[in-house]
Amino acid sequence: MINGDQKLSWKEKLLYFPQCIKQWNVSSKGHLSTRFVNLKPTNDETGTSQRRLSNMFWHTLNWVSVSEQLGGQVKVLDIACGAGQYGLKYRSYLGENFSSYTGVDIYEHDDFPPEFNLILDKAENIHQYIAGHNLIVSQSGLEHIEDDLDVLVQALIAQKAHGNQFLQIHLVPAPSTLFLYLWHGWRQYSKKNLALMSERLIELGGVSTLAVPLGGWRSFWVHFFVITVSGALRSLLRKRRIYSWDVIGSSASSKIASAALNDRFCVDRIPTCWAFVIYSDNVDVECLFKSMSVDQFQKEISTGQRFKFGENWKKFLGTLNDDRIKQAETSLKTMLEVENLDGKSFLDVGSGSGLFSLAARNLGAEVVSFDFDETSVWCTSELKNRYYEDDPSWIVMQGSVLDNDFLKTLGEFDYVYSWGVLHHTGDMWRALDNVNKLVKLDGFLFIALYNYQQFATRYWTFVKRTYNKYPLIRPFWILIHFLYPTLPSITLKFLQNRKAPRGMTVWYDLLDWLGGFPFEVSTPKEIFNFYKAKGFTLTELKTVGGKLGCNEYVFRRTMRKS
Repeated sequence: MINGDQKLSWKEKLLYFPQCIKQWNVSSKGHLSTRFVNLKPTNDETGTSQRRLSNMFWHTLNWVSVSEQLGGQVKVLDIACGAGQYGLKYRSYLGENFSSYTGVDIYEHDDFPPEFNLILDKAENIHQYIAGHNLIVSQSGLEHIEDDLDVLVQALIAQKAHGNQFLQIHLVPAPSTLFLYLWHGWRQYSKKNLALMSERLIELGGVSTLAVPLGGWRSFWVHFFVITVSGALRSLLRKRRIYSWDVIGSSASSKIASAALNDRFCVDRIPTCWAFVIYSDNVDVECLFKSMSVDQFQKEISTGQRFKFGENWKKFLGTLNDDRIKQAETSLKTMLEVENLDGKSFLDVGSGSGLFSLAARNLGAEVVSFDFDETSVWCTSELKNRYYEDDPSWIVMQGSVLDNDFLKTLGEFDYVYSWGVLHHTGDMWRALDNVNKLVKLDGFLFIALYNYQQFATRYWTFVKRTYNKYPLIRPFWILIHFLYPTLPSITLKFLQNRKAPRGMTVWYDLLDWLGGFPFEVSTPKEIFNFYKAKGFTLTELKTVGGKLGCNEYVFRRTMRKS
């Protein structure tokens, strides 16, 4: 076999491509379990698309659950560790549950953290150092090992012999990277490759595997033109290679960052890389991607990582009047194209103030409202007590749209409504998938989601993050954004004799917008394609025309698809 890491002749360079492509198409009877994960953004300012996506994956893992599944204290063994910088990340993520980090590599790096352990040896001997380690990881390491499967088998045998619960997570390049890195390592990993490896590993007994695709077309094309083509042209012209993509604030770095952010949820079939997870059968792998608990939710609020939506809605209720309620009813009737909701079931996902639950009940629907925020649940309950006290046709509860066990208790509804909520969950694409399961056949889904803006999205992410994290800066952001864009919008509405839409108020809408974090965006095309694949037909669309705000969608479920 040809190793792309070595100096190759032109003949070997040409033969490297068919060698890799042949490996992608290996036959396997094994079944590869896959899972889609919506990645959480990180603060990385440089790096390739694959590196940024990998870092977001590590950032997304529920490290509290990782430590719980592995018995409390986590001892990390890193294959092909390089400079050992990921040891610092694992220590930070695990906190008090971090026990030790040991890196294995054939080279010694000057900047390897002195507080960690470094073993200079080949990966083929990794099984000798497994004892005591319950988490084995690698970051773009397996493709540089000739007998990668044998290394994993030997490591797994050693792990099984030394511990009850264990976990391995390996970040490996997907086939698309052959055309990005060209000559790099022994191979790339297709779904068939991973299925074959899974088959062999599962044969050992007591072991399961999972593959998480990361990245997509945007990351591929940006890397291809910004790094691959640019580098190749400079080589042909015998010019000094410039790594502008690895320079903070450069145009190339910004393009790569934007592409990686927009590929946080891998919805296409061309991933940039895979997270290949190997775990003992007594590990609940779903917990690794589990949504936060109520305690974690409150902690994020207290540390400025999440906005207090409930507190804002509580103040909004003081401004609520009959006129605003009528506007909310009109909004529902217009978008749903109905005069009433008599005899229909209506689910309000993320009910907030409870205004639209009230509007749906006024239109005759049997309503179920839920929110994860305790104060929002109180607000909705307060409205119910004001207008429909002891009414069995309106139920209010606390729950999360990311909690599948909770959602299964709800059943299906004629109308599922979630306006401006799912993009604040911190896991938007998973939330979008979850609400689809709540809609009856021939039922309707009415959602509103933040619109993607190439440059403005990054700006608003910065504003929202700092608004929540630093209370002293809030008056500044409020003043600046009241002057623009709020004041011009108020003036225009006054001149046109228009009221604030949907029964909202300008002031609390502004606070909700500035503080609304977590914050995710999407394009109409992405949402249309996502729900089309799940058996929905778009019946109504109201976009903001590429500007600031939420795009509104009404879908009808015309068939059932998984």
